[in-house]
Amino acid sequence: MPEQSRPNVVLILMDNLGSSDIGPYGAEDIRTPYLDQLAGEGTLLTRCYSNAPVCTPSRAALMTGLYPGRVGLENNVQENEPDRGLSPSATSVARLLKDNGYATGLFGKWHLGFEPEHGPNAHGFDQFFGFLHFSIDYFSHRNQDGSSALYENTELVEKDGYITDLITERAVSFIEENADQPFFAFVSYNAPLAPRQRPDSADEIRAPESWFDIDRADYVSVIERADEGIGRILGSLDANGVSENTIVIFTSD
Repeated sequence: MPEQSRPNVVLILMDNLGSSDIGPYGAEDIRTPYLDQLAGEGTLLTRCYSNAPVCTPSRAALMTGLYPGRVGLENNVQENEPDRGLSPSATSVARLLKDNGYATGLFGKWHLGFEPEHGPNAHGFDQFFGFLHFSIDYFSHRNQDGSSALYENTELVEKDGYITDLITERAVSFIEENADQPFFAFVSYNAPLAPRQRPDSADEIRAPESWFDIDRADYVSVIERADEGIGRILGSLDANGVSENTIVIFTSD
Protein backbone atom coordinates (compact mmCIF):
# COMPACT_ATOMS: atom_id res chain seq x y z
CA MET A 1 0.00 0.00 0.00
CA PRO A 2 1.49 3.41 -0.93
CA GLU A 3 2.62 5.44 2.07
CA GLN A 4 0.43 8.41 1.18
CA SER A 5 -2.72 6.28 1.21
CA ARG A 6 -2.15 5.08 4.76
CA PRO A 7 -3.75 7.60 7.12
CA ASN A 8 -2.14 8.67 10.35
CA VAL A 9 -4.24 8.28 13.48
CA VAL A 10 -4.31 10.61 16.48
CA LEU A 11 -6.45 9.28 19.31
CA ILE A 12 -7.10 11.84 22.07
CA LEU A 13 -8.59 10.57 25.30
CA MET A 14 -9.65 12.66 28.28
CA ASP A 15 -10.42 11.14 31.65
CA ASN A 16 -13.58 11.41 33.75
CA LEU A 17 -14.99 14.13 31.53
CA GLY A 18 -18.68 14.93 31.89
CA SER A 19 -20.52 14.10 28.68
CA SER A 20 -21.80 17.67 28.29
CA ASP A 21 -18.73 19.51 29.64
CA ILE A 22 -17.23 20.62 26.33
CA GLY A 23 -18.54 23.10 23.80
CA PRO A 24 -19.70 20.62 21.15
CA TYR A 25 -22.08 19.05 23.65
CA GLY A 26 -23.49 22.25 25.06
CA ALA A 27 -21.18 23.47 27.83
CA GLU A 28 -21.72 27.19 28.38
CA ASP A 29 -19.10 27.90 31.06
CA ILE A 30 -16.20 25.94 29.53
CA ARG A 31 -14.40 27.30 26.47
CA THR A 32 -13.16 24.59 24.12
CA PRO A 33 -12.57 26.31 20.78
CA TYR A 34 -10.34 23.57 19.39
CA LEU A 35 -12.76 20.80 20.23
CA ASP A 36 -15.48 23.00 18.73
CA GLN A 37 -13.35 23.22 15.59
CA LEU A 38 -12.78 19.47 15.51
CA ALA A 39 -16.48 18.78 15.89
CA GLY A 40 -17.38 21.36 13.26
CA GLU A 41 -14.98 19.91 10.70
CA GLY A 42 -15.78 16.29 11.44
CA THR A 43 -18.49 14.02 12.79
CA LEU A 44 -20.12 14.58 16.18
CA LEU A 45 -21.32 11.35 17.76
CA THR A 46 -24.40 11.69 19.97
CA ARG A 47 -25.17 8.03 20.70
CA CYS A 48 -21.72 6.89 21.73
CA TYR A 49 -19.76 6.88 24.97
CA SER A 50 -17.29 4.83 26.97
CA ASN A 51 -17.48 1.03 27.17
CA ALA A 52 -17.26 1.17 30.99
CA PRO A 53 -17.69 3.79 33.74
CA VAL A 54 -14.17 3.36 35.19
CA CYS A 55 -10.68 3.62 33.80
CA THR A 56 -9.10 0.20 33.29
CA PRO A 57 -12.01 -1.61 31.61
CA SER A 58 -12.81 1.33 29.35
CA ARG A 59 -9.17 1.50 28.22
CA ALA A 60 -8.97 -2.25 27.77
CA ALA A 61 -11.93 -2.04 25.39
CA LEU A 62 -10.41 0.92 23.56
CA MET A 63 -7.07 -0.82 23.05
CA THR A 64 -8.40 -4.25 22.09
CA GLY A 65 -11.84 -3.70 20.59
CA LEU A 66 -13.21 -6.31 23.01
CA TYR A 67 -15.60 -6.08 25.91
CA PRO A 68 -13.56 -5.71 29.15
CA GLY A 69 -14.73 -9.08 30.43
CA ARG A 70 -13.20 -10.77 27.41
CA VAL A 71 -9.74 -9.66 28.55
CA GLY A 72 -10.38 -10.15 32.29
CA LEU A 73 -10.32 -6.45 33.17
CA GLU A 74 -13.77 -5.58 34.48
CA ASN A 75 -12.52 -3.22 37.19
CA ASN A 76 -9.51 -1.03 37.86
CA VAL A 77 -6.04 -2.54 38.18
CA GLN A 78 -4.30 -1.70 41.46
CA GLU A 79 -0.55 -1.45 42.02
CA ASN A 80 -0.68 -4.29 44.57
CA GLU A 81 -2.02 -6.65 41.88
CA PRO A 82 1.10 -7.50 39.85
CA ASP A 83 -0.59 -10.41 38.10
CA ARG A 84 -3.42 -8.28 36.69
CA GLY A 85 -3.10 -6.25 33.55
CA LEU A 86 -3.58 -6.41 29.81
CA SER A 87 -2.32 -9.84 28.82
CA PRO A 88 0.81 -9.97 26.67
CA SER A 89 -1.17 -12.20 24.31
CA ALA A 90 -3.93 -9.63 23.80
CA THR A 91 -4.19 -8.04 20.36
CA SER A 92 -4.01 -4.25 20.62
CA VAL A 93 -4.61 -1.55 18.05
CA ALA A 94 -1.07 -0.30 18.65
CA ARG A 95 0.40 -3.73 17.92
CA LEU A 96 -1.67 -4.13 14.75
CA LEU A 97 -0.55 -0.74 13.47
CA LYS A 98 3.09 -1.24 14.46
CA ASP A 99 3.15 -4.60 12.68
CA ASN A 100 1.88 -2.82 9.57
CA GLY A 101 4.60 -0.21 9.48
CA TYR A 102 3.25 2.54 11.72
CA ALA A 103 5.32 4.48 14.24
CA THR A 104 3.41 4.28 17.54
CA GLY A 105 3.49 6.45 20.64
CA LEU A 106 1.50 6.76 23.86
CA PHE A 107 1.69 10.02 25.77
CA GLY A 108 -0.10 10.13 29.13
CA LYS A 109 -2.13 7.62 31.09
CA TRP A 110 -2.06 3.82 30.64
CA HIS A 111 -3.68 2.13 33.69
CA LEU A 112 -3.71 -1.33 32.14
CA GLY A 113 -1.11 -2.95 34.38
CA PHE A 114 2.04 -2.14 36.31
CA GLU A 115 4.47 -4.88 35.32
CA PRO A 116 6.56 -4.47 32.13
CA GLU A 117 4.73 -7.34 30.42
CA HIS A 118 1.47 -5.43 30.92
CA GLY A 119 2.87 -2.05 29.92
CA PRO A 120 2.58 0.06 26.77
CA ASN A 121 5.91 -0.99 25.27
CA ALA A 122 4.83 -4.64 25.48
CA HIS A 123 1.64 -3.86 23.58
CA GLY A 124 2.99 -2.22 20.46
CA PHE A 125 4.01 1.28 21.48
CA ASP A 126 7.47 2.32 20.28
CA GLN A 127 7.41 5.28 22.66
CA PHE A 128 5.76 5.74 26.02
CA PHE A 129 5.89 8.89 28.10
CA GLY A 130 3.42 9.01 30.94
CA PHE A 131 2.19 7.06 33.93
CA LEU A 132 0.71 3.67 34.78
CA HIS A 133 -1.59 4.74 37.63
CA PHE A 134 -5.12 6.12 37.60
CA SER A 135 -3.76 9.65 37.93
CA ILE A 136 -0.80 11.67 39.18
CA ASP A 137 -0.19 15.07 40.73
CA TYR A 138 -0.25 17.54 37.82
CA PHE A 139 2.96 19.25 39.01
CA SER A 140 5.05 16.79 41.04
CA HIS A 141 4.04 13.82 38.84
CA ARG A 142 3.72 11.62 41.91
CA ASN A 143 1.04 9.18 42.96
CA GLN A 144 -1.45 9.87 45.69
CA ASP A 145 0.92 8.09 48.12
CA GLY A 146 3.80 10.40 47.12
CA SER A 147 5.82 7.89 45.12
CA SER A 148 7.37 8.73 41.75
CA ALA A 149 5.14 7.83 38.82
CA LEU A 150 6.34 9.43 35.57
CA TYR A 151 7.88 7.05 33.02
CA GLU A 152 9.94 7.27 29.87
CA ASN A 153 9.24 3.84 28.40
CA THR A 154 9.99 1.51 31.35
CA GLU A 155 12.17 3.88 33.39
CA LEU A 156 11.06 6.38 36.02
CA VAL A 157 12.02 9.96 35.14
CA GLU A 158 11.82 13.41 36.68
CA LYS A 159 10.50 16.31 34.60
CA ASP A 160 9.46 19.86 35.38
CA GLY A 161 6.13 21.11 34.13
CA TYR A 162 2.37 20.77 34.18
CA ILE A 163 1.51 17.22 33.13
CA THR A 164 -1.10 18.27 30.56
CA ASP A 165 1.49 20.45 28.84
CA LEU A 166 4.17 17.75 28.98
CA ILE A 167 1.82 15.25 27.35
CA THR A 168 0.99 17.77 24.63
CA GLU A 169 4.65 18.61 24.01
CA ARG A 170 5.60 14.97 23.59
CA ALA A 171 2.72 14.33 21.22
CA VAL A 172 3.73 17.32 19.09
CA SER A 173 7.36 16.15 19.01
CA PHE A 174 6.24 12.67 17.94
CA ILE A 175 4.22 14.11 15.07
CA GLU A 176 7.17 16.21 13.94
CA GLU A 177 9.54 13.23 14.12
CA ASN A 178 7.26 10.91 12.16
CA ALA A 179 5.54 13.18 9.66
CA ASP A 180 7.19 11.35 6.76
CA GLN A 181 5.72 7.95 7.67
CA PRO A 182 2.40 6.57 8.95
CA PHE A 183 2.00 7.12 12.69
CA PHE A 184 -0.39 6.38 15.54
CA ALA A 185 -0.31 8.86 18.44
CA PHE A 186 -2.39 8.01 21.51
CA VAL A 187 -2.70 11.22 23.55
CA SER A 188 -4.10 10.10 26.90
CA TYR A 189 -4.65 13.09 29.19
CA ASN A 190 -5.55 12.51 32.84
CA ALA A 191 -7.41 15.83 32.68
CA PRO A 192 -9.90 16.47 34.16
CA LEU A 193 -9.42 13.60 36.64
CA ALA A 194 -8.40 14.31 40.24
CA PRO A 195 -6.43 16.01 41.64
CA ARG A 196 -7.63 18.57 39.05
CA GLN A 197 -4.97 21.22 39.69
CA ARG A 198 -5.27 24.43 37.74
CA PRO A 199 -2.25 25.36 35.61
CA ASP A 200 -1.68 28.45 37.81
CA SER A 201 -1.74 26.54 41.12
CA ALA A 202 1.78 25.12 41.24
CA ASP A 203 2.34 26.50 44.75
CA GLU A 204 -0.68 24.67 46.15
CA ILE A 205 0.24 21.48 47.98
CA ARG A 206 -2.38 18.84 47.24
CA ALA A 207 -2.34 16.45 50.20
CA PRO A 208 -3.46 12.83 49.64
CA GLU A 209 -6.63 13.39 51.63
CA SER A 210 -7.60 16.37 49.47
CA TRP A 211 -6.99 14.80 46.06
CA PHE A 212 -10.68 14.62 45.29
CA ASP A 213 -11.55 18.11 46.54
CA ILE A 214 -12.86 20.18 43.65
CA ASP A 215 -14.83 23.22 42.69
CA ARG A 216 -16.22 24.06 39.28
CA ALA A 217 -13.51 26.64 38.58
CA ASP A 218 -10.78 24.01 38.97
CA TYR A 219 -12.61 21.65 36.68
CA VAL A 220 -13.14 24.31 34.01
CA SER A 221 -9.52 25.42 34.06
CA VAL A 222 -8.15 21.89 33.71
CA ILE A 223 -10.40 21.14 30.73
CA GLU A 224 -9.57 24.41 29.01
CA ARG A 225 -5.84 23.74 29.31
CA ALA A 226 -6.30 20.34 27.68
CA ASP A 227 -8.24 22.01 24.87
CA GLU A 228 -5.30 24.36 24.35
CA GLY A 229 -3.09 21.29 24.06
CA ILE A 230 -5.42 19.77 21.49
CA GLY A 231 -5.13 23.00 19.54
CA ARG A 232 -1.35 22.65 19.54
CA ILE A 233 -1.64 19.07 18.27
CA LEU A 234 -4.00 20.10 15.48
CA GLY A 235 -1.65 22.96 14.64
CA SER A 236 1.27 20.54 14.43
CA LEU A 237 -0.62 18.36 11.96
CA ASP A 238 -1.15 21.45 9.81
CA ALA A 239 2.42 22.68 10.15
CA ASN A 240 3.82 19.31 9.13
CA GLY A 241 1.50 18.98 6.16
CA VAL A 242 -0.26 15.84 7.35
CA SER A 243 -3.65 17.10 8.56
CA GLU A 244 -5.43 16.04 5.36
CA ASN A 245 -4.15 12.48 5.80
CA THR A 246 -4.77 12.13 9.53
CA ILE A 247 -7.78 10.71 11.33
CA VAL A 248 -8.27 12.56 14.63
CA ILE A 249 -10.52 10.91 17.22
CA PHE A 250 -11.53 12.57 20.48
CA THR A 251 -13.25 10.67 23.27
CA SER A 252 -13.34 10.24 27.06
CA ASP A 253 -13.85 7.53 29.63
